[in-house]
Formats: sequence, C-alpha cells, structure tokens
Amino acid sequence: MRTPLQILETTLRDGTYEVDFQFTPADTAFLAAGLDQAGFEYIEVCHGNGFGTNRWTKKSKQVRAAASDEEHLAAAQAVVERAKLGVILVVGEGFTPPEDLSALLPFGVKFVRLAYTPDSFTRPDCLAYIDRAKSLGLIVSINLMQTYVLTPSQVAAGAKEMARRGSDWFYIVDSAGGMLPAEVQTYVRAVLDETPMAVGLHAHNNSALAMANTLAAVEAGATFIDSTLQGIGRATGNPSTEQSVLAMQRLGHVKQIDRSMVFRLGDLARSLFAERGNDPTHFISGAIRMHSRFVPALWKIADDRQRAPREFLYQFGVEIARLGAPMSDAFPEAVLATATEATHASNPVPSAKLVKALQAGIDRASTSTLGAAADALFTRAVKRRKTSVLHVVPDHLLPFGLSLPWETAELAGLTIGLPAQAQSGDAGDVVADRKPDVLLLDEGLSAGPKALEGVPVLRHAFVVLIADATVDLVLALEGRTRPVCRIDGDAAKADKLGKMIESRLLERGVELGDPGRTTGPRILLAGRGEGWPALIPGDTVVLYGNARPLAAVDAARRAGARVLRPHLAAAIAGCATTLVKLDRRLRTTETLVGAVDPFVASGTGEIVVDDLIAPAQLVDAWPSTPCPPAIAIRRAEALFAGKAKL
Repeated sequence: MRTPLQILETTLRDGTYEVDFQFTPADTAFLAAGLDQAGFEYIEVCHGNGFGTNRWTKKSKQVRAAASDEEHLAAAQAVVERAKLGVILVVGEGFTPPEDLSALLPFGVKFVRLAYTPDSFTRPDCLAYIDRAKSLGLIVSINLMQTYVLTPSQVAAGAKEMARRGSDWFYIVDSAGGMLPAEVQTYVRAVLDETPMAVGLHAHNNSALAMANTLAAVEAGATFIDSTLQGIGRATGNPSTEQSVLAMQRLGHVKQIDRSMVFRLGDLARSLFAERGNDPTHFISGAIRMHSRFVPALWKIADDRQRAPREFLYQFGVEIARLGAPMSDAFPEAVLATATEATHASNPVPSAKLVKALQAGIDRASTSTLGAAADALFTRAVKRRKTSVLHVVPDHLLPFGLSLPWETAELAGLTIGLPAQAQSGDAGDVVADRKPDVLLLDEGLSAGPKALEGVPVLRHAFVVLIADATVDLVLALEGRTRPVCRIDGDAAKADKLGKMIESRLLERGVELGDPGRTTGPRILLAGRGEGWPALIPGDTVVLYGNARPLAAVDAARRAGARVLRPHLAAAIAGCATTLVKLDRRLRTTETLVGAVDPFVASGTGEIVVDDLIAPAQLVDAWPSTPCPPAIAIRRAEALFAGKAKL
C-alpha cells in the first residue's frame, strides 16, 4: 500500500541558515509547538548543517549557533505532543560519527536523515550509519545531496543497497536548485522502480522551480516533500509551507493540516527571520548547478582579480561543465584563468549620460515643494514597505539647503527645509492617498494646511539634533586631546546653534581654543563656508551650518585637511524612531482591555507580558515573582480568554 503523502517541515533546520543559526530554544519551542498544533507529522530540528555540526573537526569556521543542538531538541520535545521530531546528520569522516546517533534517543527523536555526498554514497564506512540508526529503532532517510551529480541509474543502484540495509526513505536533493521537473521525475521513478522505499524531494528555489519540481516529484510517485514557512532557507530557500499545503490539499493530500493555523504561524514567525530579498548570486549557482558552499571562496577569487563576481561564477561553472570536471573545493587554475578572461572588470564607470541624469534628479530634490517631497517619500516608503515620516525643519538649519533622506528598519523618512514663517509649506499637490504616515515638525513651524489633515503630528527641536550630532562627531575625533576651535569670528556671537554646541562641549569637558594660538592639527568648528583660517595638513573642519562651501572644501583638501559634517541622517532616524514608537505605544495603551502593556505600571492582580498577541515571556507581575516563559503563556491564556493561542 502506498504511503500517504507527507510534508516534512524543515523551517527549524534549513531555515536556520537565513538567521546565521541564531534561532534560540524559545524560537524552537514557539515554532515547533505551532507546527505540531497545525497537524504536521514530521518536524526537522537543529543546525542547518546537521546534528553535531558544532563538534565537527573538519569544519572550523562555522558561525557559533545561539544554542546547542541538544538545547533545541529539548525545547522541541517539551512542547510537541503529536509530531515526530527528527534531525539531519552528515555522514563520513570528519563529521558526526555513527556512535553519536544514540545521543538523539533521550530527546524523543523518531527519524534521522543521513546526508550523503555523491562520493560517500556507497562507501562501506558511510553505510554503517544506516546499520547504527536502525539498531536504535530510528526511521532512516537517505538524503543524497547534489543528486544530479550521479546518473539516475547510479542513484537507483546505490538506493537498492541502502534499502537492503533497512532504509525507510530516499530523498532526491536538488542542492543547487538547478534541476528541471522532468529530471526530478526521472530520478524519483528510478528509485521507486528498484526499491520499496518511500521517495522524497528536498528542493531549493535558485531557478524558481522549487514548487514545480515538488509537484513533478509527487506526480512521479514521491510521498515526502520538504517545505519551510514562507520559503525561508539556504540561498533562495525552499518551497514555502503555506503554498505546499495549499497545493497538496488541492490534490487531496495532507487534509489533517490546519491551513489557517499555518498562515498565522508564518505571520508570527516573520519577526524571527531576516526579511530580505533573494540574492541573485544564488540564481547563478542554480543555473550552473553549483552548491552554495563553493560561492564564498570563488567570490573572493573574483574580487581579488577585480572581476565582476557573479559573471565570474557563471563563467567558472560553464567551463567546469565543458570540461566534465567535478565541482570540488579545489579550483583548477586553468579554469579560473578562463573565467577571469571571459569576465568583465568589476565596478564599471557610469556613462556621462547617467551622471547627468542623476545630477538632474538631485537638483530637483533640492528644490522640491512639500507636496513633491511627500510624493517622493510615499513612493520610497511603499516600495520598502515602511512607515513614511516627513520631517519639516526651518530651511536656514538644513545643511547645504538640500533635502535629506534617511531610513531605519521600520521607517522611511525625508527631511526638508521650509521658511520658518510657512505653515509647513506649499501642500498643493499632496493628495489624500499619498500623504506621509507621520509628520515630524520642528518646534518653530505650525501644524500646517488642510491637505495634511489626519496625519499624526510629532514635534522635536531640530537645532538640538544638530548640536548633539556635532558634539558626537567632535568627541569621535578625539576632541579631548586635540585643540577644538571656533572659526566663525564675530558672526559666532549671533549664532544660536554655535552657542549651543559650545555649551554642550563644555559640559563634556572640551574647552574651545583660539585657532591663531594653537599649533599642530586642529578640529575647527565652522557654521559658515567663508572666512576660514589657513589650514595645515591634519586639520579637520566640522561644518555644522547650512552653507555649501564647495570652493572652501576644495581648498581645504589641497592643504591636506578634511571637511566633515555631522551625521544628521542617523540622528534624525534615531529621534524619529523613538518618537513614532512612543506615539504608537501611547495610542495602544488607551484601548487596552483585559491586559496591561509594559509601558503602563501594573496594579494588583495584573500581569504584564512581552507581547499582547502571542505572549512568550512574563515582564512584570503583582506581586513580582520570577516566572518561566511556559507559565507566562498559561497565565496569559487565562487572562486573554484563550486569545494567546496560535
């Protein structure tokens, strides 16, 4: 009787690559509990490179994982009620020895996937892993990495011997993500024709064919497929669990899996992942069937030879294929030389037309109205899926008179200058669907026109940001040991910003000197772009005003000095982040029902958890007592009437 189709969920193994193996035991418990609750029968856990990776002697440069494999297994075992837990383990000399398989039993592990390379596929010492795993009562899967290196007949012959030794499953593994659906079907059928083992597919998406290959494998008779939440995994990832569930249920399989719970779990899990797009480098490795482990070394070689790295990788793969040579860690110099010759130089010079077009865009940005600025900001924020913050300041304070874009993990912002007497400027072309999400106004400007009605308004003194950023820069320049001088002459007396900077420096123990009476390299504070004294090599001019002293900067560089300005983008971004989060928190606490936010002092009988939707840790209680996360979740469930469940 044919084995019912199963989705083996491997977010907690293959997904660890995407976070540099920094899943914590709490992350493992959270995801494993959710996957178990959703109805998955098989869940794979532990380091992406396999159980015992941190003890390998062969691999000395692994990123240190956030926790040991044993800690992850213990965390999963504590929360899983129905699903079978398993690990992958690389076989062969220098990797985890077969004796270590017994270490899996105390954690309730039910299956082990033995990862073979093509050169270790049928070696007697590697086949011994099967005997050891079966003697321990484990379900054994053979995962043939880089399956495409061997022919279907070679794979079938090796699989036949492994089945004779008692293996239960056999996995076709598209390590480079370069196989085509028809190829996948050929390999699946070859193994099924020669063995009684259930066959699975572990696909990668380097060629955007992971789901197509999965469907092809199932059509050919495969009964195991791998997936990860939202497709997170090594290189370009794996088939997404959400799509796999939908596709398989459409075909009449895995009906026990709760779709809505899977979708919810994926949403909650996104905060654990580094949200970034797919690196095109992995598209190249898929096209030439190069495992991603070879990429870093070849990239460095290309960089050393000043070649465009991705094209170099492509040409290297093409030449290796032409010669019929196996891909290995030893890169033949003749192949490297051919790839170097066929690849153009890195860092090509932009054309004069492109430079002119960029200059035109910069000029437009420097003279934009509030409406045009809001429009550009809206476009940038939407593309990056971030909250847009339009920051309006008096134009006489904005350095160089230019608009200043800035960004954080959550915010996309733009700082523009307007006349102090304006009510946040000309908003004639700000339309309802392209307003900023937040308007950050300098204290000297009014709330503004009707066109921006409904936009939350936050306030901050821009002059304070400039002063603090300038002081930070001076201190970073070792201002306590080098002479610091003002060079604006009499104009400094009327310079409010300059006085504020001077006061803050004095508070930090930095005294200002006379530039004419100091010797050696100096730090010179300038609010204007004119009247600078004669500069000497080693001098640094910190320009905090809004002048654009191009001629003075050129002259300073010729004299061996450098001209810097405060890093305002970072200062603005930090301030905006704090204000936006504070505003959101205040708005949230006004509507809290049945729970207490960490921002609010708790009273008798109230508990405070770290997250109101999916609490994972107790933050505070009355009376205050230490409480492990599991207890915090149970108490939170009682308080929220079950809403804390996934």
